[in-house]
Amino acid sequence: MKPVLLSSLLKRFTRLSGVTTALFDGEECLIVHSPADTSVDWTKEIRNALRKEKSDPSYLADSQLLLYGRIIDHESGMDIFIGPASYNKLSANQIHAVLLEKNIPISADTIEECETYFSSLTEYDTGGFLNLLSLLDGFINERNILLDTMDEQFSLQSIREDAVDSEQEQFENDWNTVEPENNYEERLLYYVEQGAVEEIRNMESFQGVVPNMGATSLRHYKNALIVLNSLCVRAAVKGGADAKGAYQYSDVILHRIEDCTSTGQILRLFESSPIPETYASMVSETFFPEVSHPKIREALHYIRKNYEKRLSVGEIAEELGMSKEYLSSLFHKETGTTIPSFITSMKIRQAKALLLYTDLTILQISEILSFSSQSYFQNQFKKSTGVTPAVYRETRH
Repeated sequence: MKPVLLSSLLKRFTRLSGVTTALFDGEECLIVHSPADTSVDWTKEIRNALRKEKSDPSYLADSQLLLYGRIIDHESGMDIFIGPASYNKLSANQIHAVLLEKNIPISADTIEECETYFSSLTEYDTGGFLNLLSLLDGFINERNILLDTMDEQFSLQSIREDAVDSEQEQFENDWNTVEPENNYEERLLYYVEQGAVEEIRNMESFQGVVPNMGATSLRHYKNALIVLNSLCVRAAVKGGADAKGAYQYSDVILHRIEDCTSTGQILRLFESSPIPETYASMVSETFFPEVSHPKIREALHYIRKNYEKRLSVGEIAEELGMSKEYLSSLFHKETGTTIPSFITSMKIRQAKALLLYTDLTILQISEILSFSSQSYFQNQFKKSTGVTPAVYRETRH
């Protein structure tokens, strides 16, 4: 069937059934028809799972008993995905579990939209949903699927047996089993302690690794940010930030968190005042030298953003429109150190993190940080820390 005809059919189907439909050509989404639109794609994992099913049409339910289906248009080879439909009306706790389960970072602009979307899903039991699937497949592929055959393959009872007995048990299980991946917490706090603002910005969102911490989305994000704030303020003080100022900021943030009355509001707070970056900036102000000359401030900013490359004084001077000699002299006067020494200190700081929180070899780390050779990297590292990279990794682990 031609895409235009498919789109028209799916639009009518959605209007009559109240269930979202989407037309895909491979991984390219051509059209989506939904009674309650959302800009977030929740279905990538579901689509992959449906494509692995041998049956045609295929169908499944996730842990929250949301029902999904897939039909292949035999003429064009394109996929039609149907759902989700909800076996029962989702409670606030179930919606919260869905949002966390999908592991897609949510922003303040989309959280309320997503909650509205899932709370408005049309309710269908197994038979009703399979009827819809069979009916649409019949229109598209001009055939009749026996519902009894479909129903034998689709056992909702087994899904229910796999699900938790209660929502509270689900939250307790999440708390006990979901752990941050790849030493996320350790890496984050290390970067706060080191004042590494850019590295924190390049890390993945904390939303994908934090365990379930509340019975509602609002309480979950409040608890998560309270814990994040407490950990970060300690790391900042340990890294040399002014303790009085750091704890004053901590008190302000805690009050702002508790004053939030919606999930969107609390996420806007985090977006406007990203907690780890703010504390890392406090450390950075003490870690990096105070300078008065605007050109040296520019030089420091450029080095911080590009220190992993093989930077030269000439490249920095050209970027700032200065001569190498004048830049070197002015930099030493303002900071008390040379440009090459400052760049090396930045590289060593990052090397420590890579040694602690990755399985990269010493050679790979030296290449990532653009040292001229592994031996030169090892010499510089030992000169800075007193031990070789291998000993540092072994003793700190």
